[in-house]
Amino acid sequence: MIKLTGEQARAICFEDTDEFETVDGGDWIGGGKTEDKDIVFKKDKKHYILGVSRSGSHFTDWSYCFEYTETYECVEVALVEVTKTEWVAV
Repeated sequence: MIKLTGEQARAICFEDTDEFETVDGGDWIGGGKTEDKDIVFKKDKKHYILGVSRSGSHFTDWSYCFEYTETYECVEVALVEVTKTEWVAV
């Protein structure tokens, strides 16, 4: 696990830095007044996931979670292949 400040979370969300490399920027999910996304980033050869959220709308300014959250705990993640079985129409 790694702890980040709100400023570090903002930097990961919007820009690449010397300290963090964004590996998967994710997509905003929600579509209403609140949206969430998960960002996978790399630090010191390890990968971590950061969950961020925003509220507002496309017609007004967005308010991002790192504006009012002081610290974030990000867990280490690994990319694994997953096999999925599901029912489909034939």
